[in-house]
Amino acid sequence: MLSQSCRSAAPPISIAGPPPQPSSSLINIPQVLSNIIERIIGSLDDNEPSSEVPLGLYLIRGENVCLVGLVDEPLDESINWIEVKGSVIGTTKH
Repeated sequence: MLSQSCRSAAPPISIAGPPPQPSSSLINIPQVLSNIIERIIGSLDDNEPSSEVPLGLYLIRGENVCLVGLVDEPLDESINWIEVKGSVIGTTKH
């Protein structure tokens, strides 16, 4: 059961990293996300549509995250994510 502080409303966030990119609401720093949706964005030459997979509660670790930012909810809801296509982002150099 989540503590009261974890159940409070939190702004939605988007995590960018290696595909797929999840989108969710941060409920506990640094490890717990709720209502997470995994967005699988197809490449430009892929005939299959992009997809969204609801994952529910999700635990993350720092090494899995390269960018976290606030989501503009009205803009996010106005996008038809099934039709979005993209190119591969360059690899990370160590």
